[in-house]
Amino acid sequence: MAKIQRYSMEFGKKEKVLNYAALSVANIKGDTITLSWEKATPPFLPQYPKNPNIQVVNTKSTYHPFSVIRPQDSARMDIYSGEIRREISVFPWWNHWPVEQKNNDGRFAQFADRASHSSLSHWSWNPSEITDRAQTKIMLNGLTTKKVGELIPLAKSWSNPPELVFKNNQGLTASYKPEEKCYNIQMKEGKKEIEFTLNGNESSPVVNPAFVIEGWGNMPVTLKINGTQVEKGNNFRYGFRQTLNSVDLVVWIRKESATPVQVSLRYSD
Repeated sequence: MAKIQRYSMEFGKKEKVLNYAALSVANIKGDTITLSWEKATPPFLPQYPKNPNIQVVNTKSTYHPFSVIRPQDSARMDIYSGEIRREISVFPWWNHWPVEQKNNDGRFAQFADRASHSSLSHWSWNPSEITDRAQTKIMLNGLTTKKVGELIPLAKSWSNPPELVFKNNQGLTASYKPEEKCYNIQMKEGKKEIEFTLNGNESSPVVNPAFVIEGWGNMPVTLKINGTQVEKGNNFRYGFRQTLNSVDLVVWIRKESATPVQVSLRYSD
């Protein structure tokens, strides 16, 4: 039994999941830092980089979890420094209800005998919308193989999206929804093609844009980027959303650019 307990404890330690350099942080200006728990818990309020808004958790996996807060929402972060027993694990490690036996805050984990979790940091940020009954806050989450600094174009594109300008003033309207990370375009009856430019630049780059074309109908689509047709596949995906009033086209494009990108969407023959 003692051997099983020792094995379980080692197997469940967060060091099996996290690198000692467990958290990488960046701000929108390009300043980055990686914080390590190997010698001690990092400072509670790291002073660098200033105004951080991007985090990557450095797990021992191919893909790493990341989170982004828009700069305009005034992100603040701190390092979680409670419930650490370095003789057990350099990271916080505890059980919480409902996997704990009692309906309480939980216990310090001693062995990997039940589900447990850890915490490295906290985000806090301002709401994007406030009503008399609710607050709405938005955060961009995902998995990545990139380093934290390489996510800065994505953060810029989401928080400060490039302007969408229709060709020849087609009488269409577009709005960007950060909570969906996509542009919404209202299709006009009788139209079979939409052409526009995404005015990408260094502060508002184009990074894998998505579009919802309301009222498109259940019709296949042909895509051209800068005049070149892109076949449906890894770089171009689309589907349809059925609503009470219409059938909408949902498009995702794999494209990164810090210069303008011309887009054409038209009904397939």
